[in-house]
Amino acid sequence: MSTRSLTTFFETFKDEEKGKTIKREIATIYRQSDGYPSGMGKDLAEFLVKGKLVNGISIGSAKENQIQFNGVECLAAQVVAAFKTGVGGIYLQRANRNCGEDYRYHIIGDFDSKKITMKVFEVGYMKGNKYIDKAKCVFSGSPQEFLESKLLKEE
Repeated sequence: MSTRSLTTFFETFKDEEKGKTIKREIATIYRQSDGYPSGMGKDLAEFLVKGKLVNGISIGSAKENQIQFNGVECLAAQVVAAFKTGVGGIYLQRANRNCGEDYRYHIIGDFDSKKITMKVFEVGYMKGNKYIDKAKCVFSGSPQEFLESKLLKEE
């Protein structure tokens, strides 16, 4: 059986009038197999560390071979373009739809700080000898921190 995953892209920004941070969902993709951290998680992190979140396309400020993500919408589209290589495997997904996934990835781009955060959730897990049918966060940090994390070394 395949290890399925959902990856949801969010943008956050500070609403000055309301004095709070807004979190807005942009898109969700479903990966039918290799959804575990050393599969989809590593693939996402390796792609994201090559890029920089920007507000407006800038010709001269990007490092050589550095991808620019002109907002989270652009970032999500580039992930789909990079990961979708033919029929099957990767699909666009309706928000909040349960697809029997084993892992959920949240990619959060902060409009103000231009930082990208990855969160990894394990869906359904064992606690002692009891199965817990909920999602628990097993990682939260930058894509580079994910690549250096013990989560990849445990598999």
